[in-house]
Amino acid sequence: MVLLPQDITTNLHFHGIVVVKNSSMFPNKVRMFQEYSNRIWNTNKELSSGNRDVIVPNGSVDIQEPISTQNVSRYSTRKQDQYENYEHYYISGSK
Repeated sequence: MVLLPQDITTNLHFHGIVVVKNSSMFPNKVRMFQEYSNRIWNTNKELSSGNRDVIVPNGSVDIQEPISTQNVSRYSTRKQDQYENYEHYYISGSK
């Protein structure tokens, strides 16, 4: 997964690329990712400490299979040349 920020000072949001594949251990991984990712992203629950576990309570997830890897790459990285954005990316995962 690679997430790249856009509009940090005005309307912070991320665009990204995620590779999800079914495996023998998780044969429904793609379907589960599509089904649960928005709910997980919007987690906002009260912890036993009284604090809140909040990822992005007002966010949303829009998952689309790429029609063109060139278009996905261009759109996801389109504002990374701006100083406010280029150092704040997020990379996760390994083989």
